[in-house]
Amino acid sequence: MAARTRDVVELLQRALAGVPPGAVWVAYSGGIDSTALLFATAELTHRSCRAVHVHHGLHPDADEWAGHAQATAARLGVQARVLRVGIAPGNVEACAREARYAAFEEVLRPGDVLLLAHHADDHTETLLLRIFSGRGWLAMPERRTLGAGSVLRPWRDVSRADIEAYVLDHGLAARGLGWIEDPANADTSFDRNYLRHEVLPRVRGRWPRVDAALLREDRVRGARDALLRHWLAGWTCFEFERLSQ
Repeated sequence: MAARTRDVVELLQRALAGVPPGAVWVAYSGGIDSTALLFATAELTHRSCRAVHVHHGLHPDADEWAGHAQATAARLGVQARVLRVGIAPGNVEACAREARYAAFEEVLRPGDVLLLAHHADDHTETLLLRIFSGRGWLAMPERRTLGAGSVLRPWRDVSRADIEAYVLDHGLAARGLGWIEDPANADTSFDRNYLRHEVLPRVRGRWPRVDAALLREDRVRGARDALLRHWLAGWTCFEFERLSQ
């Protein structure tokens, strides 16, 4: 097994450790990243995971994509659920995301974990979009709560190229596990696509390790914030006791 493929598998194994059987959902859009995640999770959980596909209704082929998601899940021997959502007026990217996470929240029960196929390239895009829009340093967390369950991104620290290598090494296409290419992903009128196709290639050409640098900075900030919260909690308790005497 190639080194990059091994890293992808080991990170997922680590994420799944301690998760009860039957409590794992995979957010399955039908793209190459989520196809790889669904395949790998089905393998590691012995088909005890479930797939959830959100039908946004934004593309003429949305029904076909939902059918593809169900067929792929069936081929892998896992249950699949398709959730239809309505998109509120406004920014399409933001409204679709809000509707998607609201749908995810509905299916999660206490103790359930939803796996997302976001990777290091997505992390860089999300972080820069938030900085450019004036929201400051709001990185993509590896884990967070969502309703009664939690969301986990086991591949946040691996690159898109690492996942594509995993797909190639395991011959997913030869197994009949194709994926959807959403044409909207090439539309640079959307902020994320503009950043992905127009800005970041130039940035990475100049600074090839920018993704690793941003992940490292995020970990440093996280450790520093945790230490500060711990210190403030201790200081507050000490001050309260002193002032109460």
